[in-house]
Amino acid sequence: MQKLIPLQLMIFLIQIICLLGLARLFGEVVKKFGMPIVLGELLAGVILGPTVFGTLAPDIFTSLFHLPIDAGLALDGLMSLSVIFLLFVVGMEIELKEIAKQGKAVAWLGTMGIVIPSLIGAGVGWLIYDMSGVTVSSPLFIAFMGAALSISALPVIARILLDLELLKSPLGNLTIAVATINDAVGWMLFIVVLSLSGLAHQNVGIAVSITFTIGLGLLVVTVLPKIMDLILGFVARTLSPGGIIGTAVVMMLVLAVVTEYVGIHAVFGAFAAGIGVSQSKYFTHEIRKMIVEFTSHILAPLFFAAVGLKVNFFDSFNLTIVLIILFAAYASKMLAAWVGGYFSHLSVRESTAVGLGIAARGGMGIILATIALESKFITPSIFTALVIMAIITSISAGFIKFIMVRGSEKKQSHILAQSD
Repeated sequence: MQKLIPLQLMIFLIQIICLLGLARLFGEVVKKFGMPIVLGELLAGVILGPTVFGTLAPDIFTSLFHLPIDAGLALDGLMSLSVIFLLFVVGMEIELKEIAKQGKAVAWLGTMGIVIPSLIGAGVGWLIYDMSGVTVSSPLFIAFMGAALSISALPVIARILLDLELLKSPLGNLTIAVATINDAVGWMLFIVVLSLSGLAHQNVGIAVSITFTIGLGLLVVTVLPKIMDLILGFVARTLSPGGIIGTAVVMMLVLAVVTEYVGIHAVFGAFAAGIGVSQSKYFTHEIRKMIVEFTSHILAPLFFAAVGLKVNFFDSFNLTIVLIILFAAYASKMLAAWVGGYFSHLSVRESTAVGLGIAARGGMGIILATIALESKFITPSIFTALVIMAIITSISAGFIKFIMVRGSEKKQSHILAQSD
């Protein structure tokens, strides 16, 4: 079994020290200004990445983050595990009963959150195709842009709502539910587009991936929580409390492996596992708190800081493409939220808050852009624009706080009224 040599291990540890240390520092700084902690973590990555550090000290940056390939692979694996844990925590915080009460709003907002951004994204793909320099056919690029704008960023949205203590609120549950639908469908569209282009790395066919995604969604709201409760109950009667934590994490990883294998990304398996274990009476508040604390203060900062290592904003920057994609990103999700909110009788303020939330593309948008770039589906200029869009939309999602603080003056929430 190949291992990291002492020098590689040392570099790997230095990478973690830099990312975690600066992310925690910047997170605390922006928190004092009333902004989401995730903003500071993203800024830390930009400073450590090729945009700033790589420009000011290219030799040191290359020696630390690019040349040590094995250490880089270890860091990439840790980042993948971090986002998996983050989605596990998100699933743990989901209240299925609350979502069920908002069924009408979830249906309208979820549908509009896919249809409108997909159409606007397709229009953007048609508009910028000639200036993008991509080598794939126009129809495939148009379809890709539709998928790219239809997704949201569950990790970023969840982190922001956690920071603002809104995740368990009716609005928080609604936003997460809509983002989940957007991500699931958006990733399926992306899988289809890559498969049609012949650039995808699929272990199973498209039909199997889509069928499995639908089936997993049905299991999450029916028998999966009961199955996990039986397993955790057996563990609770035969092992120590630590056995429950270990078993829950193992079940999370198993589902993550399965969903990764069928091509819908490991994070969705972790998210489903989080929902399942959280419904069990054996998964106590103390156990939940330990996992949340470790994820929020260690793994999440590492993941969001590492995002800044992926791109140099000075290279391949096309202002026209950036502005078009950025405008379309906001317009598509905000319009979707307003239209969906109108038909589900939400207030304009509530619809705007949901729109800002689901407009955040964050790490998921960067993951999608990275896969497309590595598959040679898009050019560096499109990749740069998508990453800038993902970061800016994630930062602006923090304004949910100010919208809801003003909205708290109302005596009755329109969202809660959906349960009547």
